[in-house]
Amino acid sequence: MGVVFNLERESASLVCALRINGSLDEEVFKFSESRYVPTLGRDLKLATPAYYRKGEHLDEGIYDPQDGTQIMDVSPYMAEVISTEFPQATINSLSACFTMTSCWLPWVYCASQPRNQCEFNKLKELFRSEYGYSGITRIKDPSAFALQLGLDFVISQDFSSCVKPNWIDTEIRNRSNVQFELWDGTRPIDTAVQVFHGPVEYADQSGIMGDLSDFGRLVNGTYATFTKRTKYCAQAEYRFAVSTFGTVKKDPLFIPVSEELAKLVFPK
Repeated sequence: MGVVFNLERESASLVCALRINGSLDEEVFKFSESRYVPTLGRDLKLATPAYYRKGEHLDEGIYDPQDGTQIMDVSPYMAEVISTEFPQATINSLSACFTMTSCWLPWVYCASQPRNQCEFNKLKELFRSEYGYSGITRIKDPSAFALQLGLDFVISQDFSSCVKPNWIDTEIRNRSNVQFELWDGTRPIDTAVQVFHGPVEYADQSGIMGDLSDFGRLVNGTYATFTKRTKYCAQAEYRFAVSTFGTVKKDPLFIPVSEELAKLVFPK
């Protein structure tokens, strides 16, 4: 966890980095055009899954109409409900699904996590031949990168211009505070930012719902953000998702590469 203090406002913002999908802190790689290699003086481009679903001016493979979408087969559950509520009914055929889509949050920074040198070589060739990407950047410590990405977001962005706060953000402001040696007493917390990071799960169907307990595995937009269809599995994608409590107003988002962040990336 990190904290950003605003000395003028005498307030603080909290940043927390969280690994998901059983991710290990092993190095990841960013494949991009050479002009977008993350170095000091450049910007990182982050965008929501909704941006990639729209696909405006995006190549196939980057554009994905089902990006950030989980689909669960709920046919067994619906069959049980119908049989219970209408015992005289006969079900000849039934097909039903439930879809969870990551809508207006979070912003995502995409990289890849090859499991070995052979997979790295395949990714290098894939991004070169399909998209013309010649820039390769190594991120040795994904957790440190995720935390610094969140800190840079807080420092560089005008929160009110890129996020419409929801009730959770309002409650954080009203009910939370922090104490620090710079000031006497406590001071308010401006906002809280979470940066989730981990490998994308490639699945055309995210399980089968037999009863309501299975539903709990889907009711989390964060995990939907880390879901793509199996036809894209060759990309071995690893995502950094910057999430606030509110609705995105600016998409895509550009975050300047700070000196601290530049120390965590290594052009290859």
